[in-house]
Amino acid sequence: DYYNRLPNIAAQNRTFSTWAVGLQYHFTPLTRVILDYYVRGVGIPHPGAVTPLAKSIANSADNALALQAVIAF
Repeated sequence: DYYNRLPNIAAQNRTFSTWAVGLQYHFTPLTRVILDYYVRGVGIPHPGAVTPLAKSIANSADNALALQAVIAF
């Protein structure tokens, strides 16, 4: 997934990217477990045009691991 936010305004331009890898295990046709791993990144195309706070926020974006159980009845 890729999103280029506000490319015409250098001070507010950000690029967001996400790669996802997932696994599913079906215990029964109505019960399953889903495990997803997301590799996320935030880029600042024009670092000279932003404040240190914006750089700090962009550096705080991290990867995510999600575990989900689906039980239908």
